[in-house]
Amino acid sequence: MWPSFCRLQVFCMILAVLAILVLVHNFHQFEHLDHNTVSGLNWIIETGDQQSSSPTTKATRKHYCDYEHQTLSKREQAEEESLFAAIQWPNPPLDLFTGEPWFCYKPRKLSCASRINHAKGGYQKGLLTPSESLFFQTDVNIKVPVLPSGSDSVTVEPLGFTESANVDRSQGPDIFPLGYYYQDEWRPRTRWIRHFNKTADISKCLQGKVVHLFGDSTIRQWFEYLTTFVPDLVEFNLGSPKNVGPFMSVDLKHNVLLKFRCHGPPIRFTTVFSSELRYIANELNGIVGGRNTVIAITVWSHFSTFPVEVYIRRLRNIRRSIIQLLDRSPKTLVVIRTANVQELGPEVSLFNSDWYSFQLDIIMRKMFSGIAVFFVDAWEMSLAHYLPHNLHPQDVIVKNQIDAFLSFVCPSET
Repeated sequence: MWPSFCRLQVFCMILAVLAILVLVHNFHQFEHLDHNTVSGLNWIIETGDQQSSSPTTKATRKHYCDYEHQTLSKREQAEEESLFAAIQWPNPPLDLFTGEPWFCYKPRKLSCASRINHAKGGYQKGLLTPSESLFFQTDVNIKVPVLPSGSDSVTVEPLGFTESANVDRSQGPDIFPLGYYYQDEWRPRTRWIRHFNKTADISKCLQGKVVHLFGDSTIRQWFEYLTTFVPDLVEFNLGSPKNVGPFMSVDLKHNVLLKFRCHGPPIRFTTVFSSELRYIANELNGIVGGRNTVIAITVWSHFSTFPVEVYIRRLRNIRRSIIQLLDRSPKTLVVIRTANVQELGPEVSLFNSDWYSFQLDIIMRKMFSGIAVFFVDAWEMSLAHYLPHNLHPQDVIVKNQIDAFLSFVCPSET
């Protein structure tokens, strides 16, 4: 017989081993539970644009890449099929490629638990092989000038209607081209726009109004232009990141409030506080609206590296919120800024394309047709100008976009 203290020591050792085994088992279970919980907290696209007063369970969360598993109503399915048909391009000839198949990998699902900042990871460099690089040669097979076969000049004559022509909402792209430049001023073919060349005219137009600008950096340019051009508009320092926002300018003399906020993910800004990631649909739901409320929206650039289904889901939620806003406040003015062409260098052209941006533009126009919104045709304004293509058009083009925008806010009285 062992002494009693020896038996006690053995018993304690057995208990310690059992405790360790239980701890390891529970820790494994905790890790498994935490993985599921974290997966349920990933950033969402479809449900992220909608407000909800009740807690969302893991089963209802949607990952960025889970759009394929979302259930659509028959009406939404029919709309999506129609949109796909509108942007369908013919297949390229089979002998076009270097016998190598082209494909894309689906991005990995990201875990967003305890996230403080949102940051972009950048793009992989050096993707082209020497043989593939032959397809991207300036003045050989890209950026090749098209020389005129006859006269290289055109005669521009004034349009045959007066400024009193009606300005209807939801003007579709049925007419091409929609306009032209004359002495650096945009002249639409379907209507007249006012040219706000004096700061006093802009201040008078915006007097007593709250202007919300939602979207990417191409509509942030509107905020920057107005704040720089109108001396009475003074930016209030919110301590926001330089290129991200949110931003706010105030004109106390004319009672004008101008605000900018970027749209929700996906975004390609360098670093954004997670607390500042707001979806346009949610922001619209929080706006009362009225005759002194002006809203301008653009959503396209940051979606140019994502499947079109993601873009459709986002616009569908924004459209729903716009309809609800106009139902409760019909006098609210809503303006949609279209996409624009951009410079596509050797690297940028690997992950971006004006063709794809044009498809997104078609999607946007079709989804917002028939709704009481206005369009600023930034696409043709950037395409028709002699300045080089640029993701962020120069001030002379932005100025014409602002003129078109303010012409909806303050149409000609004559």
